Amino acid sequence: MTDTTPILQSAPAEAPVRMMRGVLFGLLAVLLWAGSMAYSRQGIQMGLSPADILVIRFGVSGLVLLPWLLRAGIGDLAGVGWPRGIALTLCAGVGFVFLGAAGYMFTPLSHGAVIQPSTASLGGLLVGWLFLGERMTSSRTIGTLLVVSGVALIASRSLMMAEAMPDAWIGDLIFVGAGLCWVGFTVAVRQWKIGSMAAASIVAVLSAAIVLPGFLMLGTFDRLAALPWHAIAGQALFQGLGAGIIAIAAFTRAVTDLGTARAALFPGIVPAATLAVGIPVTGEFPTTTEALGALLASLGLTVGLGALDRRRVQAQA
Repeated sequence: MTDTTPILQSAPAEAPVRMMRGVLFGLLAVLLWAGSMAYSRQGIQMGLSPADILVIRFGVSGLVLLPWLLRAGIGDLAGVGWPRGIALTLCAGVGFVFLGAAGYMFTPLSHGAVIQPSTASLGGLLVGWLFLGERMTSSRTIGTLLVVSGVALIASRSLMMAEAMPDAWIGDLIFVGAGLCWVGFTVAVRQWKIGSMAAASIVAVLSAAIVLPGFLMLGTFDRLAALPWHAIAGQALFQGLGAGIIAIAAFTRAVTDLGTARAALFPGIVPAATLAVGIPVTGEFPTTTEALGALLASLGLTVGLGALDRRRVQAQA
């Protein structure tokens, strides 16, 4: 009996630590995604093209992470392999970012802040439940419904503005495509058991290898040169270092610690975070309805991560 006591005590103790660590990494990724989306919108407002945003994102992140990938082995992409590396790059790199930026050519910030992350969140939950054998508990179901309700409230203003923007549906479809790309990345890092630094480095370096040569041949730096230095610094900080490196590594770690279905809840609160970050960046203030939607989405995340389950276990104990 005494020999089994340490095992019985250590297993429950390890799970909360792993859960908390995954939650913190997930929230960090949410904050950086929100900043990236707000700065993408600001960049389009200031005259940048989606290609300019791609150059900033991967020009910075690719150069920063190239030394790590060289040391880990660029020949086989740190052991991940080229087919999988290319798939990760399309899902979370150049393909994903291009779609996320291109949608803003047709829609305001609120459309992208709602449609793209909600597609990623719901898609990840469904894939985890239907194909990866992750249980859809009562807490996860309630949390998902709360997140969806919050997102719907945030989206209501965008739907009312649709008549003033007849081409908004084009941007909306583009954002759905971006969200589905992220679902693919979420499932891939879980199934292939890819480390956070490997995932971030492969996506950044391969995307830079695609974007930079093409931009040098076909693009121009005139639009970037016309921006004030503080706008360039903000874009480099949130697009290159934040979303291009830290967010991918943090979310990959959250998927490892929490699983696909739980980690898929985090994109669902990106709309609320983006509205808050967008106030100082784009000057767009949320309405009362949008603020209520943000609160519902945040509550849904708390419930979906298992708050009700833990309270039930404590009550039974």
